[in-house]
Amino acid sequence: MMSARWLDPNEKPLCQEPPPIDRRGLRFGLYSGEWAAPKQVVAREINDMRKADMAINKAKQRMLEGKPAFGAEVGLGSALSAEMISPMGFDFILVDNQHGAWDDNSSMTAFRSIALGVATPMARVRKNEFGAIGRLLDRGAMGIIVPMVNSVEEAEAAVEAVRYPPVGGRSGGAFGTGYLGDGYMQWANDEIFLAIQLETVRAAEIAEDILSVEGIDGC
Repeated sequence: MMSARWLDPNEKPLCQEPPPIDRRGLRFGLYSGEWAAPKQVVAREINDMRKADMAINKAKQRMLEGKPAFGAEVGLGSALSAEMISPMGFDFILVDNQHGAWDDNSSMTAFRSIALGVATPMARVRKNEFGAIGRLLDRGAMGIIVPMVNSVEEAEAAVEAVRYPPVGGRSGGAFGTGYLGDGYMQWANDEIFLAIQLETVRAAEIAEDILSVEGIDGC
């Protein structure tokens, strides 16, 4: 049964609006969805992004566990093509700088496009060269494949380019160490996948020695 009564304009309502919040000097956190002082928001947002970016390389994890990791290779030089296949369930997508139509900038865009899906962005480099490998890693590659490795020394050179000290000699750039801060170098050494290609009779004859080099994950 419902009843009605006249409301007294001087009577306080049972439900009152909360007082307005003084948001001067505050910023809205895109990730947290909360209002806070600028320094608090910046610190929280950076920590959230670090946690998201410093994730486990699932493709590497599968391979090191002896499980198959399924990937696709893209060579068209189009980041859009990489983005289109990234959500299709592949464990990794390989941006082929050796035989494909990629440069450093288009590779960087492709790595970020791949990361929009579920796959791990990887790259095959043109050759075993310290600077070229470092640039692709700085731009977002989470795996490097080095072609035409024919000796222990060449395998060691690949490790030197991919791994941070004390395992290798990779240097820090504007990305990675500058953006993700403390803990990035150890995380990168653990999570970035390094494979080498043994493509000659000479390499096959000493394959066991080459693959014993610390820092090589596979071939």
